[in-house]
Amino acid sequence: RPAGRANEGMWEFPGGKVDAGETPEAALCRELHEELRIEVAESDLQPLSFVSFPYPTFHLLMPLYACTTWKGTPEGAENQ
Repeated sequence: RPAGRANEGMWEFPGGKVDAGETPEAALCRELHEELRIEVAESDLQPLSFVSFPYPTFHLLMPLYACTTWKGTPEGAENQ
């Protein structure tokens, strides 16, 4: 994570909030493009597990997916 942000210097999973009307899979594909500049099809995501963690201000419930196929070369696009 970038300097000055919570947990700076730590690794983070690509992804983010799911927009209204968006599936978690569509959100992940969008976020992978925004954050890593790669194209991933929803059909290339395989459900793997989930993470549940109680932060002080919210409870995180995050689905995890495996992805072995994408187009492009991953690159940090948001100061990662």
